Amino acid sequence: MLQRVSWLFRRKKKVPPTISINGVAYNIPSFDRRLLGWLVDVMLLAFLLMPVSEFLYVKLSIASELAKFSESSDITSLDSFLSSVGPHFLIKYVAVQVIALLISVLYFVVSLALYGRTLGKFVTGCIVLEVDSGQKISVRTAILRTALYLVSVLPFCIGLILFIPFSKYGMALHDRCMHTVVVLRGK
Repeated sequence: MLQRVSWLFRRKKKVPPTISINGVAYNIPSFDRRLLGWLVDVMLLAFLLMPVSEFLYVKLSIASELAKFSESSDITSLDSFLSSVGPHFLIKYVAVQVIALLISVLYFVVSLALYGRTLGKFVTGCIVLEVDSGQKISVRTAILRTALYLVSVLPFCIGLILFIPFSKYGMALHDRCMHTVVVLRGK
């Protein structure tokens, strides 16, 4: 009886979509694979940025200002918060966040320009190519693609969620705008 119902659980092997660039066919990675690569990149950046942020928080005395705030009894308004932590707290906090953003952007630009992929794409076997030439992307394209990536990701990942699953070649908003495509490394 088990053999009779086993056909219910067999999954048909899907043929991955392909894109032909200059006569060479490349397989397009699934949304799951791209999501896994993105998660690897996010985890890597989190582990890189935690000690940097912690060091900057201590160096800029943000941690001690937050401790003063937590000891304060009147924490009902933004004015009371800013008066209890000091006038330069917000500037220091934003400076740390901008430094973290710049490190993240630098990670994406350098890895994409030099290798055509980030560590997350390496783990998942993906690479970013220019649609027109099939070559790794240039430094200029890496910079612009990363800037557009931030635009895609910031409003609740709309540029990723709405474009990748519903695009014929799995292209996100930043891929479409920059004429790049994420493909599997093996041809």
